[in-house]
Amino acid sequence: MLTPRARVLLLREAVALLATLSTATLARATTWIVPINASTIQSAISVAAAGDTIEVLPGTYSGPGNKDLDFGGKSLVLRSRDGAAATILDCQGSGRALVFQNGEGSAAVVSGFTMTNGRVAQGGAVSCLGASPTLIDCILTANRADESGGGISSRIGAHPTVLRCRIEGNSAFFSGGGISCIDASASIGDCDLIGNEAGLLGGGIYCRNASPSIDDSRFISNRSNGAGGGLVIYHLSAPIVSACIVAGNRSVGSAGAVFCDDAAAPTFVDCVVTGNLTEGSGGGMLCVGRSTAALRSSTVSGNRALQKGGGLYAENVSGFTLERTILWGNCAATDDEAHLVDAASHAAFTCSDFDSSGVGGLGGVSYGADNVFSDPLFCAPLDCAIAPDPGGGYGLNAGSPCRSQASPCATRIGAMEQACGLAGVLFPPSEGGLSRWPHPFRDRLRIQYAFPGSSAERLRFSVHDLSGRLLRSFELSSPAGTFEWDGNDAAGRPAPSGAYFIRITSASVRSSARVTKVR
Repeated sequence: MLTPRARVLLLREAVALLATLSTATLARATTWIVPINASTIQSAISVAAAGDTIEVLPGTYSGPGNKDLDFGGKSLVLRSRDGAAATILDCQGSGRALVFQNGEGSAAVVSGFTMTNGRVAQGGAVSCLGASPTLIDCILTANRADESGGGISSRIGAHPTVLRCRIEGNSAFFSGGGISCIDASASIGDCDLIGNEAGLLGGGIYCRNASPSIDDSRFISNRSNGAGGGLVIYHLSAPIVSACIVAGNRSVGSAGAVFCDDAAAPTFVDCVVTGNLTEGSGGGMLCVGRSTAALRSSTVSGNRALQKGGGLYAENVSGFTLERTILWGNCAATDDEAHLVDAASHAAFTCSDFDSSGVGGLGGVSYGADNVFSDPLFCAPLDCAIAPDPGGGYGLNAGSPCRSQASPCATRIGAMEQACGLAGVLFPPSEGGLSRWPHPFRDRLRIQYAFPGSSAERLRFSVHDLSGRLLRSFELSSPAGTFEWDGNDAAGRPAPSGAYFIRITSASVRSSARVTKVR
């Protein structure tokens, strides 16, 4: 059985083979140049035969014949000569760029266009209805759907392939600000879904009875005014999401990054979920309605929920299975890492690293014998207090317990390999940084820091509670060193157990980390 990444690579090879075959059969096929051989793109499509290529010269194309383009079931290659930045399909606020509705397959290829200012009910830029075209190297931006699929709509058995596309700043009144898959699917590889918005469900993508494969893609700064700032996975959907980053997304209702409902069963492999925010519960992921999300070799960190479950939230016979996954450094008003509402909801941890003090609720939690309960020592983790923010670096430090050489299951835990540090050193002095251990701590917290470019500045260390109130501060005498916080406030009183932020600042330095003091 092919892995998700292998499937996408196979699709990419198929597209390359298609291009080779097109060249080899050039004697039989015709290339139509727009606007030289045809005045509009649609007129070129109408006269072209299966196997032909339509090449569009640079410019902005709008009006009748240059929008609502329909291949009519033909296997054609529609490509720009100079790429998406130079070749724009402008729908001018009415209609869409492309519609595939006559059973087109993967040999119907569109490459190198910007599609913008579309407005329709479904599929603001591209609509696929029972068809499976291939989109490559396109930019879909500022399109709107009055129902679903601000950028792309895939419906009723469709299965488009979308490779190396940028889907940015689109919106849908109801669902799928970037992409909507309803009773259909898609293969998505090496794409950026950035700054899209849905009125209710799925700022980046919405899936209903759909199981797309999503590989090596980035869901960044999308928004839902309901649930699922990044992705909504609904009603029997079981997508496989691999090597993706879901970061800096926001929801007003619940699930800052990923919302699963109605027997959904997504799988996330080698993914980073970070810097997402919800004004409700489930900063990273939320599963309800008998849904279960599987996380393998993934990292969930730096997410924030204003209510419960900064990292994960499960309710109504739902839950999560975590294998070789890091759940650390999330924050919420209740249960920073995971909140399992009812007794029928669950979380299972196998060969994972997580802060067990941040897991709560009435649900069942099963721990394997090979878990880790200490700071994973990321190179540059995001402070969850500043979410939504797509920043943060989640490579592992040389001293991390999650490296394959140190983990209890002899394989890497989390989405990323070692990216900084030397053996026995928390970070290389040339890079600088702030680290702390043990974590959580009881009486004393040891802090190591190095900011080599700040030798002429005064560094100040401070401790704040989650409301931002200052508990303790003092100056540091050098740009690098190690010291201890004794867990007391400025008056010498022991700080209560709970979460705090430690910071080192100067005119040019702002570094912070979240710490937890336990009884």
